[in-house]
Amino acid sequence: MSDVVIRAASAADLRFLEDMLVEAASAPDRKGRGRVETLADPAVACYVEGWPRATDLGVVAVEEPDRPIGAAWLRLFDDAERAYGFVRPDTGVGYWRRRRSTRPWRRPGPAARVRLRGSRPRL
Repeated sequence: MSDVVIRAASAADLRFLEDMLVEAASAPDRKGRGRVETLADPAVACYVEGWPRATDLGVVAVEEPDRPIGAAWLRLFDDAERAYGFVRPDTGVGYWRRRRSTRPWRRPGPAARVRLRGSRPRL
């Protein structure tokens, strides 16, 4: 079994995040687009451009010794800079929960456990 560590993403991970974004943006109708062409598309590049912003949050899964194998990140957008899946802060689920919640919001702790057996990862 391989050990996998999940750590915070940093500015040094930009190239790997771009790699992951290019893979994610490679929909069947866009096959054949190269890395440069994909990242030149503003609708794609907006997710990693200027990484990390103050409000960006991300993690990278690495195998020893620090070999990245996966990533997940989020970026907050505002009305002036919308992206795919944009939800206005004053109407989204998060707004609704904040308005009606009796418990204070808190940042969640580590919640992922990854075990690799053979070549099939399980979360």
